[in-house]
Amino acid sequence: MPIKMPQKELDVLSLLLRSEQPMTISDIVAMNPDYTINMIKPIIRKLSKLEMVEVAGIVYRGTSIARTFKPTKTAHLVLQDIFQQEYQSFRELFTDNSLLISLVKSEFTKNPEKEEIDRLESILENFKKKTSGGV
Repeated sequence: MPIKMPQKELDVLSLLLRSEQPMTISDIVAMNPDYTINMIKPIIRKLSKLEMVEVAGIVYRGTSIARTFKPTKTAHLVLQDIFQQEYQSFRELFTDNSLLISLVKSEFTKNPEKEEIDRLESILENFKKKTSGGV
């Protein structure tokens, strides 16, 4: 079943994933002034129900207490699924592997580490074995 997620939820999840530290709702609003606390609260509540974010802790700010949130492993998996769905929909527009080649090239512009290159080579080798009947 295709995964659909409203853009605002994706934006909030993206902010949490990019952050090195858990964030409060106020932190999220500060990162995107188009949003208000009243907009973010139900989004965080929904993402929590879907087990995509969890409470990381409690912080004291001045005289108030706030919960901090961080993404869960489920969030990473759901975003991977969404990406794969989007990739497949774009893939239908291209008759060759130019889209995949572009993705790989964009990864290599970031100076990949040897482990990443080895992992890609392993994936390609496994694919070659499967498509050639194990020869």
